[in-house]
Amino acid sequence: MAYSELLRNAIASTNYTQEEIARECTKLGVKRNKAQINNMVNGRLAPSNDEISKALAKVCGIDERLLILEHYFDNAPVEIKEIFATMKYLTFLSTSNALANRFPKEILEELKRQLEEQPLSDFAIELLDNGKVYIEQYTNGIKVTSEDNQVVLNTGVVGFPVKDDAMFPILPKGSKAIIEIKEKYANNDIVILRLKDTKDYLIRRIFYLGRQIILMADNKQFEQITKNQEDVTILGKVDSLITKI
Repeated sequence: MAYSELLRNAIASTNYTQEEIARECTKLGVKRNKAQINNMVNGRLAPSNDEISKALAKVCGIDERLLILEHYFDNAPVEIKEIFATMKYLTFLSTSNALANRFPKEILEELKRQLEEQPLSDFAIELLDNGKVYIEQYTNGIKVTSEDNQVVLNTGVVGFPVKDDAMFPILPKGSKAIIEIKEKYANNDIVILRLKDTKDYLIRRIFYLGRQIILMADNKQFEQITKNQEDVTILGKVDSLITKI
């Protein structure tokens, strides 16, 4: 993912216009105008220094390392990009092998799709942050293992990113939801699901009504969805949450 696309997505997740983004950056001591922001999100202008990326990240409410690293990857040698792309795939293989007996095939396919779409900057940060935790646990005599006793490096790939505020405040945007696979799901369960003929997933509370299923968000700004049960595939119930403080 290019810096421009990452920035465009970050701005789209806010309620700010490009002009307001520029104004907020200027308040932080980084002078920007609407034309410059527009050129950056369209790939016509790159940040001249890290302070610009830091200001943009703060205004958009994202980790500043994402923009800083993505700008680096935009200009990095092909060999560096290939190293991280290979590490991403190897991470998926190790995780999927360890969890193959616990997750159905469609869950692993969804995780693979997420990993393929994940920016290299995001993967690098997860690798760094979770690697530090793993090393600390390992040196203290605590190993992260799967059910078959394989040592697994927890890179966070098993978590489903919470992409919006539909379930706020219980599931904040930017956190990661961990799911539990169940044979049956009950009314009021918070689940990760996919609608028929769509690739992306939603996180909603579910309520059964005859042959239909009602999908409700805790945030009232999101509309209620009613579907036939056969048009909804439930991937799992949200069991726990990974979030930064």
